[in-house]
Amino acid sequence: MSDEVKLSADGVGATTTRLREVWESAAKRGAGLPGEQTLAEMLGVSRPSLREALARLESEGLIYRRHGAQTAVNSAALEISGRFDRQEDFREILRAAGFTATQDLIRAEQVELSETEAARFGVPTGSPGMRIVKRWRADGIPAQLAIDLFPMTGDEDLDVSESLFSLVASLRGEPVRWEVAVPAAVNATGDIAEWMEVDEGAALLTLECLGVTASGARAFMAFEYFRPNVVRLGLIRSISS
Repeated sequence: MSDEVKLSADGVGATTTRLREVWESAAKRGAGLPGEQTLAEMLGVSRPSLREALARLESEGLIYRRHGAQTAVNSAALEISGRFDRQEDFREILRAAGFTATQDLIRAEQVELSETEAARFGVPTGSPGMRIVKRWRADGIPAQLAIDLFPMTGDEDLDVSESLFSLVASLRGEPVRWEVAVPAAVNATGDIAEWMEVDEGAALLTLECLGVTASGARAFMAFEYFRPNVVRLGLIRSISS
């Protein structure tokens, strides 16, 4: 079988998942990764599939590959439970951290987009939109709140229990390819304080997100609020040599 066929058959995503398990084991031991041939034999995959998976881990800041030397492992990445620089299922982050994770649908309502909101989406003011509020709990404690907003073309029948990305893809006919996120911190007030079950004025970490499709359409806005000290969230920045 050719390498190209093997690459397709192996499935790079599955290879990457298995490689992350090897990375985690090495990171816990403070060791590097074995060479490509050894890794390919360990995982039972082709070398092209393995190289693509290694490239993904390197782009995530988990490893550093050097020609003629052992692949270095970023063991400090184990110190964070979730990544702000990656789109991840927050329930899986909570579960991986040892919590019982649940999700609540607080509100789903059709709205008219304000002048500012409509301008962000490039549609007329007053256009129909959908606002969805969801909350994630860790062992019963509110850990994250998301307020999602996206334009609609009419009275679509939406299953608001679906993920934001699935909803937007079905409306747009194309998936979201990028999410631009700006972090900040706020003092909780009003509904936010009530939904997050914190005192008025309590500090929350926030992300203001904008979803963008490959065609350049701005598909959604989302405001995410995180309760500090529930799970350790962060990002990894690679340093150019």
